[in-house]
Amino acid sequence: MPKKGECMNLLSKRFGRWTVVSKSEPQIDKNGCAINRWLCKCDCGNEKIVLQPSLISGRSKSCGCLNKDIVSKMRNKHGLSNVGSGLYSVWHGIKYRCYCKSSHDYPNYGGRGITICEEWKNDFKAFHDWAIANGYKEEKTDKGINMLTIDRIDVNGNYEPSNCRFVTNEVQAKNKRNTIPDDERFRVCPVCGKIYEIHTRKGTNTCSQSCGAKFRAMKMRNTKKMSYCVICGKEFEKKIDHGKEKKYCSRECMGIGKSPFLEYNGEKRRVVEWAGITGIEASVILTRLKYGWDIEKILTTPTQIKNRGGKK
Repeated sequence: MPKKGECMNLLSKRFGRWTVVSKSEPQIDKNGCAINRWLCKCDCGNEKIVLQPSLISGRSKSCGCLNKDIVSKMRNKHGLSNVGSGLYSVWHGIKYRCYCKSSHDYPNYGGRGITICEEWKNDFKAFHDWAIANGYKEEKTDKGINMLTIDRIDVNGNYEPSNCRFVTNEVQAKNKRNTIPDDERFRVCPVCGKIYEIHTRKGTNTCSQSCGAKFRAMKMRNTKKMSYCVICGKEFEKKIDHGKEKKYCSRECMGIGKSPFLEYNGEKRRVVEWAGITGIEASVILTRLKYGWDIEKILTTPTQIKNRGGKK
């Protein structure tokens, strides 16, 4: 390779798409050295002054048209993407949502195991030919291109000729996983009996929010486990309290059930029962029992009311 300041005769020589036309004024670099320049003409007709080292090293081969042609050939191997841009976008969109995990729609397609058949996966021409043979068309309108959309007959199936068709947006909207068939679109409200329409497969159980609240309350009542109080026999909701099942319906019944028995004059009753008979509070009876009073004195001695206000 010649040195930076060395002069070579490049007239009429070709470098890629460049043809050297004439010599131009040299360029002075930051070190004060002169770099030869040549006026070159590209095959496309553009002219440009190019540095001699760029021509000889091959860094410059055209005015830029060569790179554009290479990129265009890479993108248009089949030569059909520009002819049917809408159809190419459909094919590319299918691949994107089935295989690109960063796609917003990947969880509903590739994430569920939906793939593209080998015939279409890497061959747009095969997909293009099938689409044209199966009714695909584009209509140019004032609002843009009006085209049919690809639809899978079985929403859980793959993209393949036997499971795909081209339909309008209205038809495709009715063929989704959450779409309700027309014969299942209406339900009867279990609360008020009113007939109402649902719009998704999950739907609602009632016709309104008020009926929904009543329905949930009914459902909770039906799922509750009921039990009977061992004291009064009243039915109550069975719950677990500190690891043990409740036996009493209220605090009163619990007090009766947990109070000790006292026997007096041949009758054996609980403390709370003696409190009701004698008029002495159960807490007073239990306190007297704690201090060792005999049973007769406990149940016969009236409660003394202390005068705390100092009044006589």
